Amino acid sequence: MTLSNKDPRLDIHGEVVDCHDGNIVGPHNGTYYMYGEVTPAAVCLPFAKAPSDAHPSVAQWYGGGNFVVTGNPDLPKLSVYTSKTLASGSWEFKGLLHNNTAGAGGDWANNATKWPWAPHGAWYSPSAVFSEARSKFIIYWSASQRECCTAQWGIAQSEDGIHFDLVTMTGTASIDTSLDGSSLFLDDDGVGYVAYDAMQGPPPMQGHMVAIDRLSPDLLSSSGERIVLMPDVFVEGTMLFKRQGRYYLVYGSCCCACREGSGAVVLSATNISGPWVRQSRDTNCRLDVPVCAGMPGADRPTGGLIIPAQGIGISHLKGAGGQDILLWNGMRWLSGPHNPPKCTTLCAANAGVCKQDPKYRPARDFDYWYPLSFDAGGQVQQFAPFVNEFTLSLQ
Repeated sequence: MTLSNKDPRLDIHGEVVDCHDGNIVGPHNGTYYMYGEVTPAAVCLPFAKAPSDAHPSVAQWYGGGNFVVTGNPDLPKLSVYTSKTLASGSWEFKGLLHNNTAGAGGDWANNATKWPWAPHGAWYSPSAVFSEARSKFIIYWSASQRECCTAQWGIAQSEDGIHFDLVTMTGTASIDTSLDGSSLFLDDDGVGYVAYDAMQGPPPMQGHMVAIDRLSPDLLSSSGERIVLMPDVFVEGTMLFKRQGRYYLVYGSCCCACREGSGAVVLSATNISGPWVRQSRDTNCRLDVPVCAGMPGADRPTGGLIIPAQGIGISHLKGAGGQDILLWNGMRWLSGPHNPPKCTTLCAANAGVCKQDPKYRPARDFDYWYPLSFDAGGQVQQFAPFVNEFTLSLQ
């Protein structure tokens, strides 16, 4: 299967796939499931009540208007697409998660105890897994009552990967603070963990620190047990996975939907509780530094990133020979047609150099998929220069 980073990823109708900042799960029963952010032009339009509904116009989606992160009424929700192959043109839109399930308490918007501020709120950075032991898809995301970025966990579960029952919109971590992105991981023994970005660290530490919590046995909450707290501050885009008996954690310097993107700092351990060892240099950086940046902050060097993308999610796939494929998913903010060329971040006001052309649609900003490579010692190798396309041999 050849996948492209230079051409838009299309659905079966030829529309650009509108599913950002998440990950792919599968194959499950021969199907891949992709979860990500999407922003309708109104907060809770009843799109796609069933998979048979027609694909909505792109004008109704992520960036259907002038999209900025703050002060914007068009707030992101979550979408799901499926594919048998991952190929562009094979993705099929299956709906918005909060509209896909109805009846028997499954109507999210009318469940005041679980979504008390419905229909409002911003949902971003989803992470999903499939639990063989529970025969369930589990998804966590950052759920804010308003726009970014004061959030707790939204948590939901599903038997088919499309129709999700909402568990909560107010899940908390062992560090009881605003949560900015997370990564679910199920170990070989079925025990679940979640790595997350705590926007305020435990006093007197600074914010935007990455921690790992053990999940409860049903995987639907943190057990309250913190496994480890990483040393870096002002980082986000957390990714947790395991390969050949070794645990890995990847994150980058804070970016805030920035054009330049973020690095890829790698830590690894033979036991999830540590000790965790950080690779000596950022793997998405031309400079020999531990943490590289695309946005100023924390006195880190800028201008050295190899790939102008912010790492958001990791997809753990299986190759044809059973080998692990770790697909790094980065968001190339402000990369689509008609973007404001001098604007550096979607966190800026829609004015001045960041004034958006009405033709610009962040839905058409590009993602960057990159299969991580490892050396003989298990270290993640430095990113290659921009890869236009690559081939995967999938299971």
